[in-house]
Amino acid sequence: MNESTENKNRKPFWLRVTLNILLMIVIGCFLLWISTFVLDLWTRHGDNVTVPDVKGMHFDDASRLLEDNDFEVVLQDSVYEDGVAPGTVVDQNPKDSVEVKPGRTIYLTINAFYPRTVSLPALTDISLRQARTILEGLGVKNIKTKEVPSEYQDLVFAALYNGKRLKPGERVPLTAQITLEVGVALDYDDMRVDTLNYADGMPPKQDVSTSAESGQKADTPSNDSPEVASEEPAAQSEPSDDSDDDLFD
Repeated sequence: MNESTENKNRKPFWLRVTLNILLMIVIGCFLLWISTFVLDLWTRHGDNVTVPDVKGMHFDDASRLLEDNDFEVVLQDSVYEDGVAPGTVVDQNPKDSVEVKPGRTIYLTINAFYPRTVSLPALTDISLRQARTILEGLGVKNIKTKEVPSEYQDLVFAALYNGKRLKPGERVPLTAQITLEVGVALDYDDMRVDTLNYADGMPPKQDVSTSAESGQKADTPSNDSPEVASEEPAAQSEPSDDSDDDLFD
């Protein structure tokens, strides 16, 4: 009797499976609604604020303004720009006028108080093109050249900063003006003539035609010079025979 009653009260298998599936769906929907509601509360959904523009302001003033508007402030980086006051905000992330959530972190970039410095490698005994590539790769843009006589064309002999020769490993500001002493090859004929004339400390060779003309002018007497008196004595007149006869008569 009891077994027959239990068999009548037992639900079919397909019905039990269907009820379990429906129950799982209801529970899943409820959990999804709960998680969405909690997420909206945590992220302050629908509660947006506008990021103010703090570029051009001093870092202290910009930090105070952002914190008063419920933002977090982080100093991200510093750069050096000529003509901008040290400590001035030059960039911000997120940008101004962007809608964000309250409490968002604002990353600021300020102008450094001193320019960033770099360590220079050896710049001598290489070509001018290689030296320029190395300096520009390090961030040094103000590069000048100074030509010096040499047997090797475009060979760098020295790197100068403020008139001082730089050694490998020395640090210079990125805004520094670096002067490269670069060799300029002389003409072969000029080098050969200079070598022959000055090898033994002798003066350069004079023009033969000029020397001959100057010597000829020195030996030729001037027309304006007085004539030289003749050294031959004047011939004396001999006494006549008539005068002697008159004396003894």
